[in-house]
Amino acid sequence: MKIIKLFIVSLSTILLCNSYLKAEESYFKTVTIDAVKNCTSTSGKKGAKNFEARVKKLELTPGEYHFECISGGISKWPDKATAHSQNREPWLCFAKISVDGEVNTIGRDWGYTDKETAIEANKENIVELNITKQTLVYLWIEDTWDGVDYCNDNRGTLTIGIRKIK
Repeated sequence: MKIIKLFIVSLSTILLCNSYLKAEESYFKTVTIDAVKNCTSTSGKKGAKNFEARVKKLELTPGEYHFECISGGISKWPDKATAHSQNREPWLCFAKISVDGEVNTIGRDWGYTDKETAIEANKENIVELNITKQTLVYLWIEDTWDGVDYCNDNRGTLTIGIRKIK
């Protein structure tokens, strides 16, 4: 009986990993954003202090792309207690994306109890971009309050999946 249970657990794990790999393969590219290293308080303003140094840059050719949160999660708080003291849950699926100065938001700035719930709750929140020329796309986390940069106490990483539709 133990051997059968072990076989079923092993088979389930293989199937789960296989479906995860197939899902990953459907992305043109994935980008992982670090909640501290790729955080800025500049609202996507090129030339603003630290913006160029802190954002993730991705060069894309013309086409239609979809951007979505696929794994991980970020927290703008150093711990759960700090988030709760501000009446928030700590984990987010939330990032900024800019193309030619136009800023969009991937996910929502709404807290969840864990990373998995944040990703699941934002599955349908997809940013669609039509890129007409080869260009740089900027991705980052924004964490500011009353003009003060709060990036240093952030934690976590967020992986964004990019699909090329056309």
